[in-house]
This record gives sequence, C-alpha cells and structure tokens, in this order.
Amino acid sequence: MKVGDLIRVNTARWRVDATPETLQHGQLGIIVRSCSSLEEYPWEVRLTNGKVFWFEDKELEVLNGSG
Repeated sequence: MKVGDLIRVNTARWRVDATPETLQHGQLGIIVRSCSSLEEYPWEVRLTNGKVFWFEDKELEVLNGSG
C-alpha cells in the first residue's frame, strides 16, 4: 500500500467494538498519509464521506491493483 491508493475499508472481521472505524466498514477512500511511527495504525485515509481515520494494514483492501 502507498499514499494515493484507492481502498475499501474492511473492518468487519477485525473489529468487535463499535468504534467509528468499525462503522466505516465498506466505505471507499484514498490513503492520504503514511506514518510508520504509528505502528498500530500506519495509514491515514480520507473516506468518500469526507471523514478521516487511521487504519491498520489488515483493515484496508487496495482496489487499484498497486498492492
């Protein structure tokens, strides 16, 4: 994954709590920033609804094939 990738949030199988990130499952977005110092949540994503969240690798599915 890299900044600029189109992604789909895939939190259904990873999150069991009702956090804002869980509620964003299935949303499309763009990775806008990477922060390796945030090891738990290294990807900042702007969703199509305008909200911005930090996600783990396993919570994102790359859609534009750049992997």
